[in-house]
Amino acid sequence: MLASRFLKSARSFNAIRSFTVTSSRFAQGKSDAQLCQSLRGELEFEKNNVGEGEPDWLAEFKKNSPWKISDKLGHKEVHFVSSFGNEKITAVFNTDSISEAAESYEELEENLEGAEEPSRPVSFKVLIEKNNGKDDFGALEIDTSLQEDTFYIDNISFNKSSKVITEDSAEAEFARLGHYAGPVFGDLEEAVQEEFATFLEERGFNEQLAQTVPRYLEFKEQKEYMNWLEQVSEFISR
Repeated sequence: MLASRFLKSARSFNAIRSFTVTSSRFAQGKSDAQLCQSLRGELEFEKNNVGEGEPDWLAEFKKNSPWKISDKLGHKEVHFVSSFGNEKITAVFNTDSISEAAESYEELEENLEGAEEPSRPVSFKVLIEKNNGKDDFGALEIDTSLQEDTFYIDNISFNKSSKVITEDSAEAEFARLGHYAGPVFGDLEEAVQEEFATFLEERGFNEQLAQTVPRYLEFKEQKEYMNWLEQVSEFISR
């Protein structure tokens, strides 16, 4: 019965698309072997160019920086985590920001013909949670961007519950939607803006981090691309 329903569905599909599905198509297509060879060739090329192990600049950063990097292969987010007093500080970067930065860069480049080439901005979030081990004092969520080794604050919001900001649940998402997002940062008194910049710098948002983040995002993008090549070639070859 199941087979007859499947055949009926396949015949209907053939009528719409106007091509014939043969039994060999479900086992292995004519292009599969060549595609696998191309994918594996690209993977080998990338491995030879990238090299093995951790790059020296990353090992140096891990050794001399208070930031710990949380990065899971197959996930696009990277967390740089540190502490400051009773604060937990998390800078959340996303590999999507690379392509977004490239698009912004291309638009900017068109308007700056002949001018010095600008660097590509990287947008990210900073979460600063504060508690004493028992009480939750809330959290700041800071929208930030990085360009030319300089951090820029775009927006700052505060929530009395750090869980509302950090939890990935429907209830937390609903609470975030209705929460006041804070004033336009550029409308604050200049002195206040400068003090917030000092506030972040004191917590490790300095030149060392500014130079490392773009390099790490490119490094991660490369790792993810190589992992993608390997997984897709394995899938097609099965």
